[in-house]
This record gives sequence, C-alpha cells and structure tokens, in this order.
Amino acid sequence: MAAGAPVIGLGRGGLLDSVRCAAAGRPYPTGVLFPEQTVASVAQAVAWFEERQLWQQLTPEVVRLCAEQFRPEAFASRFETALRQAWQQHQQACAVAASDPVELLEFRS
Repeated sequence: MAAGAPVIGLGRGGLLDSVRCAAAGRPYPTGVLFPEQTVASVAQAVAWFEERQLWQQLTPEVVRLCAEQFRPEAFASRFETALRQAWQQHQQACAVAASDPVELLEFRS
C-alpha cells in the first residue's frame, strides 16, 4: 500500500485495520480481503479482483494516502494526542476543589 499497490490479503489481524475492502463496499477501498487461509479463498479473491478490474479503480494515490496514516510518525502523533487527552481526563477526575479551612469551620457551625 505504501507504494500505491492494492492489497489482496487474508482478512485477519492487522489487515482488518489497514485495508479498506472493496468487496465489503468500504469507501475509498485499498484492496480485497479473503476470509479463509485456503487456496480456493485466495483464488476466488484474485478472480473477483480481476473480473472487476479493480487495479483500474483503486488509484495509487488513494492507496498510498491510506497507508501513510500507519507511518510511525503518524502513529506516534495520534498516540501522544490520545495519551494527553486521557491524562487530562484523569487529572480532572482526580481534582479536588481548593477550599479555605476557615470556610470549612464556618460550614460545620
């Protein structure tokens, strides 16, 4: 995908996150995923890809742009943003309102 080539791969693991399957009707598809790790499943996926001439529809630019979101720098940036947001939410949940001890004594009276 990083070179702009569509993927034909087993629909498990990381490919489920990174490949937008044309057979599933995903917008801006980047390839085709097959369901089973068998010769028949691979052959069927390749035949489906060829019958529809998907190499003409899956533009290298779209495929490459999709792959770029998985660059280490892009991942690090998204991870840092998520971590900062989680830390901020944690801090807000743990925050204790500052109070004047004199006010606490007056409240008890």
